[in-house]
Amino acid sequence: MSLVTDNQSLSSNYGLSHDEKEYGRLNKQHIILKEFVGANYLAPLDRYAEPGIRNILDLGCGTGLWALEMASEFPEADVIGIDTTLPRISAPRENCRFMITDITTRFSFEDNSFDVVQMRIVPSLANRENILQEIWRVLRPGGFVLFLEPAEIFSGATQSRPPSFLEEDRLLSTSPHRGVAKEQNSDFTWSIAFKLAEILRDAKDPTGNALFGDVQEKRFEFPVGAWPTDERQAKFGKMIAETQVSLLEGFREMLLTNGIVTEEEFSNLLKAIIAETNDVSLQLQIPYVYAWGRKTHT
Repeated sequence: MSLVTDNQSLSSNYGLSHDEKEYGRLNKQHIILKEFVGANYLAPLDRYAEPGIRNILDLGCGTGLWALEMASEFPEADVIGIDTTLPRISAPRENCRFMITDITTRFSFEDNSFDVVQMRIVPSLANRENILQEIWRVLRPGGFVLFLEPAEIFSGATQSRPPSFLEEDRLLSTSPHRGVAKEQNSDFTWSIAFKLAEILRDAKDPTGNALFGDVQEKRFEFPVGAWPTDERQAKFGKMIAETQVSLLEGFREMLLTNGIVTEEEFSNLLKAIIAETNDVSLQLQIPYVYAWGRKTHT
């Protein structure tokens, strides 16, 4: 698998670029999640029926790092990552490949093709009804669906969202990246993290049968900034703060192009975000929610 150019992609409402800086942010985010949690997934994949995990699908695979690591962890499995653009892979694996696909349309895979289907950190896709139907269709009976999403940053000291991050939330919740009407976001929220388990439990087929059973979730609160007294936590917090600043920088072009902010407003917001991540008294935190379930029937 060779490096690919930026023009090999599909159009979407995704508000971030596919440049090296964004790829670096996504890879750093992946490393933080894996090291903080201790694994690439929390679902009990080791309990899968014989002959074990054979096929894994990663929806919205980003840089492809999760797919590559899963291909290494499950060397007998065939791992496929799909997204609107191909990742830049310098060290491919024989059992891992990538495809350009719009995940909001019907998947180009046969029924009952996969043992694991993951979609992580795709908050721009709030309405997942059709995607859940497709995930259920391509999963084998008993196969796992894995979701992971972040929630909005809050202050542990005040138990509220700090002003600058709240303003960033307002901008993103009403932007094309979010893809929903402004009136639906009066509370300036873009996250569905705390609804993931509910979304899985409520998913039904046309006859009213539940698509997924054994639904579980686990929540983590990551520090943002180097405020924890624990050295390891402070290390993670500093890295997460850096990714949050990079995230806002990544949205700059979308926010300016759509007239959501002026150059001066964006510059002021970026400075304020940096100041809040450096304010140890705020004790900033960002929740992440893992949720998973299993296909209940054919």
